[in-house]
Amino acid sequence: MTGEYGATLELPDVSRVRDLLREVAARYGEGLREYLFTDEGGLHSHVVVILNGRGVGVLDGLDTPLTDGDRVAILPSIGGG
Repeated sequence: MTGEYGATLELPDVSRVRDLLREVAARYGEGLREYLFTDEGGLHSHVVVILNGRGVGVLDGLDTPLTDGDRVAILPSIGGG
């Protein structure tokens, strides 16, 4: 998606997954923003966000709070049968 394996971002102390994704989209461009977010501001179903080894869907979704040192992975959803 970004052409990078990893990046370190500085965010305000009270930040959520949504804030992180907005920062990533601002850094990497409009195409990534469109890939990540629906027109309504939700996360597209083809995107999976993992926070410290757990999918944010089982946490508080885009409103999941972040803390210093969290590791976040943004991945394409994979399906098959």
